[in-house]
Amino acid sequence: MTPGNVHDSQERDTLLLGDESALYADAAYSSQQTRDKLAKFGIADQVQRKG
Repeated sequence: MTPGNVHDSQERDTLLLGDESALYADAAYSSQQTRDKLAKFGIADQVQRKG
């Protein structure tokens, strides 16, 4: 649990354990850093893209 002033995308690294098969998330998680981390762990990228 985090306080309301912490954006959920800031918690990405604490949520990803490396044993997930896919990450389904909203566009707040869409970044090159997220894509790189998912590729490193072989996690399918199902993050929504910004319009």
